[in-house]
This record gives sequence, structure tokens and C-alpha cells, in this order.
Amino acid sequence: MEGPSTTGNKHVAIASFQTFHDRTNVSLGYEIGFPSSMSHSILSLDVDVNRKKLYVSDRYTAAIYMMSNFTADQVPGNFSWNQLHAGNSRGFVKLAVDWISNNLYWTDPMYRWIAVQSLDNDEMFKILFYSDLEYPLGIAVDPIHNYLFWSDAGSTPKIERSTLTGTDRKVIVSTGILYPTAIDVDVANSKLYWTDASRDTVEMTSFTGSGRKTVRRLSGSYFYDIALFRDTIFVTAFISDGKNQVIIMNKTTGD
Repeated sequence: MEGPSTTGNKHVAIASFQTFHDRTNVSLGYEIGFPSSMSHSILSLDVDVNRKKLYVSDRYTAAIYMMSNFTADQVPGNFSWNQLHAGNSRGFVKLAVDWISNNLYWTDPMYRWIAVQSLDNDEMFKILFYSDLEYPLGIAVDPIHNYLFWSDAGSTPKIERSTLTGTDRKVIVSTGILYPTAIDVDVANSKLYWTDASRDTVEMTSFTGSGRKTVRRLSGSYFYDIALFRDTIFVTAFISDGKNQVIIMNKTTGD
């Protein structure tokens, strides 16, 4: 996990949290469950470390939930859930939290929009973009430099940037891109990283779209999500042999 003074604010997880003891031995942590008996399908999450809030997008219930009093090493049962927003589509909604202004952003590929909700007043949300969007997927924020980034995996795939209020919208990547599934930002170095599921790549560029580089290409991998922590990239991937994996690589060398 990261705080606002480092390179991001995202915690990497799929279905359960893990504690890393060293480079070779990993012990399984605990699964965070919902208190109700209703079925759930969690596809995206983000965390505000300072406020101890975890946000998840649930495809099954088409809703966004918030966990209060969240810490990665807490004892199961010492947390509480509440529904933050209902009425999403059941597409691959993804989340990004602005830990400075306390706003939550999300993409909805089936409704073809990008929305933002105030976390200080959970009754207020706004559709930020709904035009010139075909299949918005990845989303990331840089509250330090006042940037919002998102990827569109439609028939004209691209990555765009705006301010956090939706002004000064511009395309920063539009060539050599096929199916950008997820993005994350390196705030300290003003770099943007993304996964392209059709090109089997993890790539990076500056915030203006210059200095583009392929960090790693792994044939037969369907990259789904990405997160950065200091010099390390974490990606979730569906592999051609049917396995689901978390792949870890150096953000500069791809090793």
C-alpha cells in the first residue's frame, strides 16, 4: 500500500490478502467476507490508507461498498461494510480514490461513462464523462498533480487525461494500443503504466504521452489489472494454460 507522499494509493489483492515474509515463502492471510449471505463478485478495489477505507466494486450486486477501519493486518471481524453507491452496470467497473479531496472515481464500460462521488457527502455523485466513450475500463488518479487518467478499450482504443474536475480533456495514447484493461500512476516520477490484454504487454509513458516504453511482453497472458508500489509492478493475469496469477516485475527493467 502507498500513502500520498509516495507513488500511489492502491493495494493489490484478488480474493484474499497475503503477508509476504520473504522473497520465496508466502503465507495465505485471511479472506474478507461480506456480513450478508448474498452472493458477491468483487472485480475492483482501491484503498485510502490514511482514512483506513477500502472500496470495492461488486459486479453481482452492481454496487460499490466501503469498508471502514481497514488495515491490512487487522483481525477478521474488526471491520464494517456499508453500501456507498448502487445502480452500476454489471460490467467490469473499476475504481480509483482521490485520497486528498476524498472523492471516488469509477469507469462503467456498459453505461459508457466515468463517474465521481464525494466521500464526504455520499449522496452526491456526478457523471463526469459520457461523450466520446465506448468502453472505458482502467482508471487512475494523481491528486498531487490534479490528473485523472482512463483507458477506453472500444473500437478506437486510447488513453485519456483530464483534470480531476473533468476539464482539459486530451488523448495521450492512441497508436499501437489495442485493449488497455488497466492503468496506474507513478506519482513521484510522473509516469503512467498500463496493461494491454491484446498485445500481452505492460507499458509506460509520461503524463504527456512521450517516452513510451514496453516494460514487459508475456505471450499468452491476458492482463486484467495493475498496481505500482515503489519500484515494483503487480499485475493480475489470466494465463493461456488456464491459471490465474499475480505477476511481479521491476517497473524499469521488466525483470
